[in-house]
Amino acid sequence: TGMADIVVDPGAALDVDLTAPDSGLLLMEARSTGTAPASLHAVLPVLVADAEPGAIPEVVVLIGETGPDESGKAVFVANDQTDLTLPVAVGVPLLLRCANISRHSPFLLIVDGAAAAMVVLDSQPSDAATPWPEGGAPLLPGTRCDLMLAGLPSEGGVIRLLVDDGAGPRPIGRVIATLPALPDGPVAPIMPPPNPALPTSLDLAGAVRSDVIIGEPQGPGLLTADVGATIVLRLVNRTAGPAIVHLRGQTARILHALDDGWEPYWTDTLLVMPESERLVAFMPTGVGEWRIEMTKPDSEAPPTITAFTVR
Repeated sequence: TGMADIVVDPGAALDVDLTAPDSGLLLMEARSTGTAPASLHAVLPVLVADAEPGAIPEVVVLIGETGPDESGKAVFVANDQTDLTLPVAVGVPLLLRCANISRHSPFLLIVDGAAAAMVVLDSQPSDAATPWPEGGAPLLPGTRCDLMLAGLPSEGGVIRLLVDDGAGPRPIGRVIATLPALPDGPVAPIMPPPNPALPTSLDLAGAVRSDVIIGEPQGPGLLTADVGATIVLRLVNRTAGPAIVHLRGQTARILHALDDGWEPYWTDTLLVMPESERLVAFMPTGVGEWRIEMTKPDSEAPPTITAFTVR
């Protein structure tokens, strides 16, 4: 069935049984319906183990903010620490399962001191390892991203982790080679296997298509599609600022502007710049009503919501 918000009244409790469709890092979010800065917002990370554990050590890194400092800049923390320290062995890669758990703040995640590559985005393996830019790449609120860090060649080597929300890079953690090298020498990074549940192709020519106009309430009834159909959405941002679009319960390909291909990864959260548009395509995961939420970065306003139906 479709994913919907679960409402829990004040003082009440509710047990929810969920079956994780895929392995990887998932986020469950609890929030109030209020819009004040003090509104409830809590994130529960859920790491669903792979069927076969990998040989590369891995660490979950949850990046959030705790409020402004004396200069008014946001204070970011990793696993509730302002200077997270992660020890590794010399020559051994490290898989960082990163997530932006802030309520509404996107930022650039910067890796300084070693080569890094994105191998998983929003819990889905990429088609190939994507080199992480030296200047960082954006993590939107709710985005999960697995980064494979190259092994450090010598003891005492350091990889710095920094975030930049537009106010300049600030350090949040370090990876330090403090453990001795393994007897068998350096370890080669390993790409995770593809998810067999995802389609290998999408019928773009026969897709059910619709426009999603950001900033305009559309309510339910955006479109109706059959199970197994391909859906293509044109996300149109006619506002003066960027917008974050989250596909609840779905994972999509970002299409090239001419429908002639797509990016080599899957995602459920993407940024649409002002006065621009983006195309996404996906095969819905099951029957029901599925939500699409649109929010503005650094805004306490509730999301604009629309929905589509799969029968």
